Amino acid sequence: MQTNPTVSSEGRTVEGNSLSALSVAQILSAFQSGQITTPRMVSDSAATVAGNLDALQTIAAAGKLATITLTDSGFPSLSVTAGQLTADALALGDLSGNFTLQIDGSAPAFSTQSIAGLNGHGNSVAFQNSASSYSITAAADGSGVNVIYLNAFLGFTDHLSGIQALKFSDYSLIIAQTPGSSTVTTGNVTELYGAVFGRLPDVPGLSFYQGQLQANPALPLTTFAQWFLASPEYTNNSAHNYAQTTAGDTQFITDCYNNLLHRGPEAGAAAWYETNVIAPFLVGLTPGTAAYAAAETLAHAYVLTDFSASQEFLNAVQVTATNQASAQHWLVLI
Repeated sequence: MQTNPTVSSEGRTVEGNSLSALSVAQILSAFQSGQITTPRMVSDSAATVAGNLDALQTIAAAGKLATITLTDSGFPSLSVTAGQLTADALALGDLSGNFTLQIDGSAPAFSTQSIAGLNGHGNSVAFQNSASSYSITAAADGSGVNVIYLNAFLGFTDHLSGIQALKFSDYSLIIAQTPGSSTVTTGNVTELYGAVFGRLPDVPGLSFYQGQLQANPALPLTTFAQWFLASPEYTNNSAHNYAQTTAGDTQFITDCYNNLLHRGPEAGAAAWYETNVIAPFLVGLTPGTAAYAAAETLAHAYVLTDFSASQEFLNAVQVTATNQASAQHWLVLI
């Protein structure tokens, strides 16, 4: 037996058989008038959600909020204060999809704060001053970073965990685990971004792969490399339509060098990869066949696996005591 739906003041279905997502304005109005009896989905822009996060927390605490989806295109950015991470934890926990949680890292003078990012999502902490105003070091717990404000009169230390990026007034930095040789880390994934796409990781993307690593710690790095090679960003780029020839494979190797290390292969390097890594996968296969294409893609993934542990890359981009944050040095390893 069907029930008659209750209609909100906007003329939208609020209860009954229809459970379509409501805007923030609709759920606030319906909640205040007592029309919400079951948890409802919310769909709205990041700016609107951020501006009404405290009110959405009240609805979540009453058990009337199911999920929140941000409607902005691309990877939306939702701005919150450090205090809201705790005060509005229920509403934030109902957020779904890929987005960046932009956390305000400013703190009162002479104070120290601990900021833990929203689990399962991309988190970036923003600071008011330039990167040179801070000292950034890996925390002793091996899972976070310490950000120390260097002003002698207003010194404070922030401990950050579950954070993928830091944003200063002049530079943005990526935080990742030291690349592993047997166990895959976010550092390995960061190098894949460089080798395959020639760019820094996006925060939601790095968070996604971090979740994959946590859920599947035994996944080999070749699997991640294959995912990158199969991504729309890679396959939709006509420059990656490599010929199924030795010359095509050599161009792929050369592009990996240029993307990651910003230089061409050293003498003999491309030939070594072609002979020792790629060629064994292609024995007995005919170019132009599906079997050849699949084998070549796997061979390329193994090339990327080797690239993903490049010490030269780390030396060039890592933030250290001697190489402070800059346009070139953007990677903080923990």
